[in-house]
Amino acid sequence: LFHTHDRPGVIGNIGTSLAKHSINISRMQFGREKVEGKSLLLLSTDGSVSSEITEQLRGLPHVISLDSIEI
Repeated sequence: LFHTHDRPGVIGNIGTSLAKHSINISRMQFGREKVEGKSLLLLSTDGSVSSEITEQLRGLPHVISLDSIEI
């Protein structure tokens, strides 16, 4: 669950970062409060994402916070 600033390239950066680690996105839902405001991105992957990769994702531009949920 990502909390981000709504800016061009945010979703692409997240997808590219996951792809570099051969992690496939299985589902994604995006919503924003307003154009260039804050947004939420709920993303599911085919496998687990390590804590190291999670930390890399937290450091991407415009990512405010990231909570990893495993169900």
